[in-house]
Amino acid sequence: MLGRTYQWSIRLGFGVALTFFALASLFYTRLPERIPIQFAFDWTVSNWGNKIMIFTLPAIVLILAGAGYGKNKEWEVSATAGQKRINQVALIACQLFVWCMGAYIFFLYARLLE
Repeated sequence: MLGRTYQWSIRLGFGVALTFFALASLFYTRLPERIPIQFAFDWTVSNWGNKIMIFTLPAIVLILAGAGYGKNKEWEVSATAGQKRINQVALIACQLFVWCMGAYIFFLYARLLE
C-alpha cells in the first residue's frame, strides 16, 4: 500500500514543482527587485534577496521529487522492506513539509503584490 502512495507522492511532487515554477514565472515580472527570502520566528523579514530567488523553492521541490524517484529505484535492490518503508515515509514527510512551506511563501509573495 505504501509503495503506491509513495509513487503518487513522487508524481505529485513533479506536479507541485511545475505549479511552483508557473507561479514563480507569473510573479517574477511583478515583484520588486528585492524580495524577502528569510523570515524570523515572528514572521518578520530577516533577509532580503534578488527576485530571481523566487525560483529557488520550485528547484528544491523538483530536486526532492527527482531524488525520491532515483532513490526508489535504488531501494528496490538494496533496502530491506522495513528500511524501504521508513525511507519512503521520511521522503513523503519531507515533501509535504516543503510543499506547505512553498504554498505559504507564495501566499506571502502574493500579498506583497497587493
